Amino acid sequence: MAPSILMFSRQTESKLPSCISTTSPLQQHLYNKTKLTDYVKKQKMKENADKRNSQPSTINIGDTVLVKQVKTNKQTPRFDPQPLIVTNKKEPMVTTSRGSMDKTRNSSFFKKVSNPPGTRSN
Repeated sequence: MAPSILMFSRQTESKLPSCISTTSPLQQHLYNKTKLTDYVKKQKMKENADKRNSQPSTINIGDTVLVKQVKTNKQTPRFDPQPLIVTNKKEPMVTTSRGSMDKTRNSSFFKKVSNPPGTRSN
């Protein structure tokens, strides 16, 4: 059965559309079968996506983080050594600030720092 018949409950071949007032039992059965198949396929896609073992971000507002930077040469560190403070978080985006500079990136671009540089832990 064509998808247009399932979606619109009518043939779309004619130039003037004709509306069917009631759906036949066959069309209703096909529609229900299609909905069930769609649900099963979407559940399968969700299971496959969940196999990727993605973890929720541990970065919270107020945390001190380092941000990834573009490597311009061999000596450039992977993360900018100047720490930033997380000001806003809306999954998966994190907004940080240092002075008047704000940066918004995906949470995967940040690394949480336990002891910010310049502070001592005893």
